[in-house]
Amino acid sequence: MASGHQAAMLEMKEDEEEKVLQMRVGNIEPKQVIEVKITLIEQAKIFEGAYQINIPRGLLLLLTECRKNSSFSFDINCSAPI
Repeated sequence: MASGHQAAMLEMKEDEEEKVLQMRVGNIEPKQVIEVKITLIEQAKIFEGAYQINIPRGLLLLLTECRKNSSFSFDINCSAPI
C-alpha cells in the first residue's frame, strides 16, 4: 500500500460467541466503487430431506444490509447431479 497499490486483507477472528470476518482495504479513493468477492466453500448437509448450506451469521448480515449501490449474488456449483 505504501507504493500506492490497492490492497485488501481478510481475517477471521474468533471470540467467545462467534467467528467474525474482518476486511481491511487500502488506497481506495472517496466514492470509488470496488468489487469484493468472497468464496465460501461448504459441504452441503442433508437436513429433513433437503440440502442445507450454513452461511456464517456475519457474512449473512453483510449480504443483507441495505446499502446504496451494493448487491450480492450466489453461484452454486455441484460436482455431481443432485
